[in-house]
Amino acid sequence: MSHTENLPESDEPSADEIAQMRAATPVEAAAVDKLIVRECAAHWRKVAMVVGKILNEFDADFSHLPYAYIQARMQELEDAGAVEIAGDVWAMRHSEIRLVAPQHAA
Repeated sequence: MSHTENLPESDEPSADEIAQMRAATPVEAAAVDKLIVRECAAHWRKVAMVVGKILNEFDADFSHLPYAYIQARMQELEDAGAVEIAGDVWAMRHSEIRLVAPQHAA
């Protein structure tokens, strides 16, 4: 059974979840970012697959945070230029993520 089967198809976080996510520390954010980047690759992968691969570890280490925090961190990683996201990260079965290719000087 896939871990993502229990997650909503497309569901932006509730007000309570947003409050929980805002309470996360910078250390927690960096740790979740590391989990995400570890499962990303240079080629496109479904957001749902990346979430599913890190879900057990996320649950064990960050049980006080909602699953939506993973997707929120994905957006932050995109804003920081670390990953690219195709589609809406909140519709995880219909969106993809990949590492940004390093820029080589010509």
